[in-house]
Amino acid sequence: MPLRLVVANSESSYLATDTGILVDAFEAVLNELRVVDRNDPAVLVVANRIIAFAKTGVLDPLKLRDLTVKAVRKDRVPG
Repeated sequence: MPLRLVVANSESSYLATDTGILVDAFEAVLNELRVVDRNDPAVLVVANRIIAFAKTGVLDPLKLRDLTVKAVRKDRVPG
């Protein structure tokens, strides 16, 4: 599912104006995590994490990337 659809379905209308920032962060996270298949379930997890961080006011693409990569990697570690 493309990030734009997730943003469009989110409850925050202000996110629509920041879609470019979110897309940049989204692509950077997928590259960092080496996710190539856009049908991989991890893609939706990444999109939702980015939106969650953006809703808290984080709109810097590099910060969004770093926070999202850290969160997704933490989720992957069995514990």
